[in-house]
Amino acid sequence: MSTVDDKEIKNVVWDIFSVYRGSLDSIQFLDYMLSLLFLKYVSDLICDIHEDRVVNDDLKLKVLLSNTPEDMSFNYIYSGVNDRGIGERINTALSYYDEAIFQKFYKCERDVFSDIDFTSDKLGPRKEREAFLSELMHALNSKVFQFNSYNNGHDRIKAICGFLFEKVASDAGLRGGGFYTPYGVSVLLSKLVTPVPGDSIYDPACGTGSLLLRAMQEIAYRNQFQDYKLYGQEILKSSWNVACINMFLHGVYSCSIKWGDVLLDPKFHDSKGELEKFDVVLSNPPFSVSNWGYEEALKDRFGRFGLGIPPQSKADYAFILHMIASMKDKTGRMALVAPHGVLFRGASEALIRENLIKENLLDAVIGLPERLFLSTNIPTVILIFKKNRNDSNVLFIDSTMFFLKSKGRNYLTVENIEQISDIYHKRHDVENISRVVSFSEIKGNDYNLNITRYVKREEETQDIDLYSLIYEQEKLQEELRSLEKDMKLYIHF
Repeated sequence: MSTVDDKEIKNVVWDIFSVYRGSLDSIQFLDYMLSLLFLKYVSDLICDIHEDRVVNDDLKLKVLLSNTPEDMSFNYIYSGVNDRGIGERINTALSYYDEAIFQKFYKCERDVFSDIDFTSDKLGPRKEREAFLSELMHALNSKVFQFNSYNNGHDRIKAICGFLFEKVASDAGLRGGGFYTPYGVSVLLSKLVTPVPGDSIYDPACGTGSLLLRAMQEIAYRNQFQDYKLYGQEILKSSWNVACINMFLHGVYSCSIKWGDVLLDPKFHDSKGELEKFDVVLSNPPFSVSNWGYEEALKDRFGRFGLGIPPQSKADYAFILHMIASMKDKTGRMALVAPHGVLFRGASEALIRENLIKENLLDAVIGLPERLFLSTNIPTVILIFKKNRNDSNVLFIDSTMFFLKSKGRNYLTVENIEQISDIYHKRHDVENISRVVSFSEIKGNDYNLNITRYVKREEETQDIDLYSLIYEQEKLQEELRSLEKDMKLYIHF
């Protein structure tokens, strides 16, 4: 049996990315690369099914794939890799699997591969395009990309996907941060919400599905039973495509991924047409989105904004309130990443924050180090909410010093993740790091959740307090916007 060598896989994936990307940007190349990986993986899976080497996969999927025509396989297309029309043959195969897997099996309402055209001029004129595809197919036929069960295919494809997403996100910079949650943050979020067998797990801004997959991996299920159900919604069609493919490549068959704007049109409803509720809700939604649907929220039919309407200029609390409305009453718990400003911004956000605390929903506030995310350098926080809490205290954790610095970015190590998770679950005070705070104290601070009000840092005698500076910056920016508005009125008087 072939073992999985992570270092070799990473080097090969990054070499392919560097050599074959050509004129495509990183995210465009991901579409083509991931589609061909899917084609190779499903072809090897079909071989395993025919040779009765698959024991842990869904019976219905086995039946669907066992009848796949031979000319839909990677190997068949590869046998004519130097013949004219390779792009057309790849398109035909992907279209077949779109119907067989994503529509019939996953019940997707849209085509996954319809936006990915292997005959597109983006890949160059026909001659250059077919030469490019021929070379890429040769690369994917190497030993690293053998996904049969005797080659540890399942572990191999997961490692390849992880390295590929990491490379694309890193290369794409700020754009890449929009669909990729850093691995350490994904692991931490999953450990904080502790998913267990039988849980329903939901991400309302799921991107490529990485957070859902990480939460699933926290569940210690046994044998062939996948005792969980994953649910996700994503606004970007391109990211939704990737999320669907990602689920299949990770062997996740008990899931439902929807495409659409969750704030304007949440897709998951119960039998009465109300908002469906889940055991675990976690997300890394986009930060401070403007024009998110303020007018529609005023008449929201699901009643998600009863604790207040977030400002039109920032959707952070719109995501928070949607997620809270999506938690089950007894078992519901949620964790999300948010910009630090949600802890202290005023106006309607202050009212929402006050109401959330009065309703005893907020369980913990965890300050994260800066520069963890590709999409922003500002400090971020994890907010944890729970239904059916036993007391009204809130745990504050300052983990801004828990990181490893490398190549201009910060990373959460395994040790960092265990430290933060342990403090949260033990729920105790640690000098200069964490403190359990009473409702009355938070009320006395006008429901301001700025972590430095509750956790005193050892270095606080120094002149610089980053959180306070950010707070002051936010206040000045609000004043500036107000002055600019007044100036416009005078100018147009």
